[in-house]
Amino acid sequence: MQVSLRKANALQVAINEALKGLEFKADVSINEFQNPAKELDNALATFNDNVNRRWNLISALYDIRTKVAAANAANNIDGLLADLARLEKDLVFFAPLAKANARTDIKIIQGKLEKIANRTEDSYYAKAEVETSIFNEDNLTQFRTYIADFKKKKQALQDKLLEVNVRTTVELASGTVEVLKAEDII
Repeated sequence: MQVSLRKANALQVAINEALKGLEFKADVSINEFQNPAKELDNALATFNDNVNRRWNLISALYDIRTKVAAANAANNIDGLLADLARLEKDLVFFAPLAKANARTDIKIIQGKLEKIANRTEDSYYAKAEVETSIFNEDNLTQFRTYIADFKKKKQALQDKLLEVNVRTTVELASGTVEVLKAEDII
């Protein structure tokens, strides 16, 4: 059975959910109205059934994972994901910079500093410094250009990844297909 990488990912999620639903109780509670031998046998049978189901699900999961890994390598998906992660880091870094205030005009800064230097009152609470951004309008425009460029590249990479994930298929082993059918996953 051929499935796309996208479908293979959904199958892996479904398998992991099925695995979470399995119980492996090693103890059983028996009351005075129950047949102890029968209850112990039933609990052991349930345990063994779940162990077999787990074994089959894990085998199916790693069969799919192995094939997906090979398909990812063949289609440079790891490289695309690395590029996407890099763009995300750059977006996170430059986004606040693009929203920064522009540097105050140097004449205003000098005037404020002269006012501080020439003040006559000696106040502990009076500001003795002038704060301003280090970025001029050209810097801010450049940051905004970076952000716009990163967003375009990110969207293009996401589109390419989606295309590759839908276009690329892997062949599931017949045993894997049987397990997935038995578990009502496909």
